[in-house]
This record gives sequence, structure tokens and C-alpha cells, in this order.
Amino acid sequence: MEKDFLEEVSELYLNHGAKNLTMDFIAKHFGISKKTLYQHYENKEILLHDVLQKHLKTIISTIEQRESCSNCPIESMLHHESCIQEMMDSRRDIFWQQIQQYYPKVAAEHYEEIYKFVADLFVKNIHKGRAMKIYREDFNEKTYLRMLLALMATYEVHPLITQKLTSLSRKEYSDEVIRMYLHSIVTEKGREILTNKIKINE
Repeated sequence: MEKDFLEEVSELYLNHGAKNLTMDFIAKHFGISKKTLYQHYENKEILLHDVLQKHLKTIISTIEQRESCSNCPIESMLHHESCIQEMMDSRRDIFWQQIQQYYPKVAAEHYEEIYKFVADLFVKNIHKGRAMKIYREDFNEKTYLRMLLALMATYEVHPLITQKLTSLSRKEYSDEVIRMYLHSIVTEKGREILTNKIKINE
């Protein structure tokens, strides 16, 4: 299969839905036999998994590039917000809702892969910040990570935080969540840096 195969399949899924798009339709779209398609992908679940993985890897690559270009953990976190939110947002469209409903195993595996990457990213960020004396030592990074991800996932779904009850856009809400998280973990030295970074970004 060509490298852009998964990208085009992803577009087909977004246009037709995870439930309605069949392996037969995909084979006809690419002008190949079903036998050829099944030689590469044993079933629809494996193909869906690879489509989701490709999207996730693209986001991860962007985050890792930004991470390598920044020496300041606080700055990295402020810049990672958009990519992290994209990972969270991808779960809310119709395509993802159908995967959750009809392919729960694929959805569960994707959730786990997102969490593992974000957890590793945050822990490395925290260790770097602590070494620079800009993050506190007295908090559990895994607990804070789960709290942060839970907050980011509440927009439009939690009765106390919905677009109907707040004037904030999803991006504005996510920005505030990241800033609240950073304010909760920085030292006095880190707070000065955070305040300056926020002023620069505004």
C-alpha cells in the first residue's frame, strides 16, 4: 500500500462514518480486490486502529519537534496545549462516537495509547522543570496528570462546564486549564517565568 493510503482511508471514514464504510467499498475506491486489501489488513478493526495510529503519530511528531526546540518546560506546556486538545477533540466527532459504540476494543486501545504518550510527555516535562527548580517537588505527577486530562475533557460534556454556560471557546477554555495546571505546580521562580510567558503570548 502507498504511504498516503491511510490518509485517504481516514477521509473516507470521516465522510461515511466508521460503521457505514465497508472493506468492500474501500477496495472498490482504490481499484483493488478485497483479497488484496485483506492481505494487508485482516479485518476492519485492524484498519481502523492503523488509521487512528497514523493521526496520533502525526500529532506526536509535532509535539516532539516543539519539545526539542524549547529549553523551557513552562513554554513547552503552553505550546503543547493545541496539540493535546486536538487529541482530546478527535474523540468527540461522529467518527469517534461510532468507533466507541461499534468498535469498543479499538477505542479502548486508542485511549490507552493517548494516555501513555501524554503521561510520558508530562512526566518528562515535570522532571525537567524540577531540575530547573521551577516546578514544585511536593505533588504526585500522575495524579495531577489525570486531573488535568479530566478537566480538558469536560468542555461541552460536563453540566457545570458547557458552551451554553460559559463564554469561553474550547481553545480559550483549554488555555485556562493549562495555565491553572501550571500555576498549581510552579515555584516562585517558575511563577515569574510563567507570568512573563503568558504576557508574551497575549
